[in-house]
Amino acid sequence: MVRIEKKLHASFGFLKSFLDSIPQIFEDHTLIIKNQRNVVKLFKVGDVMLVVKYYKRLTLINRVMYALFRKSKAQQAYEKALKLEELGVITPMPIGYLDVYSGILLKHSYFVSLYVRCKSVKDFLKVPSTDKARRIKDFARFSYNLHKKGIFHDDYTLKNVLYYETPEGYDFCLIDINRLQFGKFSRARAMHNLRRLDLPLDVIVFLLMEYAHLDKSDVFKTTGRFLFYKRCRKLLSSMKCQGRRLIGIKAKKAQHA
Repeated sequence: MVRIEKKLHASFGFLKSFLDSIPQIFEDHTLIIKNQRNVVKLFKVGDVMLVVKYYKRLTLINRVMYALFRKSKAQQAYEKALKLEELGVITPMPIGYLDVYSGILLKHSYFVSLYVRCKSVKDFLKVPSTDKARRIKDFARFSYNLHKKGIFHDDYTLKNVLYYETPEGYDFCLIDINRLQFGKFSRARAMHNLRRLDLPLDVIVFLLMEYAHLDKSDVFKTTGRFLFYKRCRKLLSSMKCQGRRLIGIKAKKAQHA
């Protein structure tokens, strides 16, 4: 038996038929933005550009967990986007979500948001420019304000932050917010949250200096915390790679035995 759970934002009632049709039209739609862990596609409904994210990596355990004990990733993304709006943080406008269940198991999960015409922060911070200092300062301010509001994106990387220009400078937009957490601010947690930023040394030093200035904290302690968590991440990543290689070697030996 197929069961569908869905939610549509009250301001977008005219998109009800589109939301209902997603399971039937998504697979054959060809405007693909990303196809990795999840599939992200672009749709145009009338004059509205929409992004639909399909969470395709659902193991049997996840299908059970999301059906019985946890909210689906699509529902989490929708609710976290609404929470960000309440806190004054920009993210693509959430339109709704749709979950398809087969029996008690979650089968398909879709999250729908408005499409935003913004670019990734990756080149914005790395490419030399005449206003490089302003860019770094504005990004440091954005990161600091997130943390002070208790917002911690567990995958806070350059690809998950978009930017756009304003009369006052630059502002930013958070995307891929499933791994977003809300909690109490601490300087240690803030630096741990920044550890995934892969930036040139001069950029990261300037960024940390500006962050410490905004936080009225010691720049050496701020930098020390960041470097500690950055080093821990590299060590953990190295250990995981070694573990995968060892497992691969053992698997090959078992095949030849």
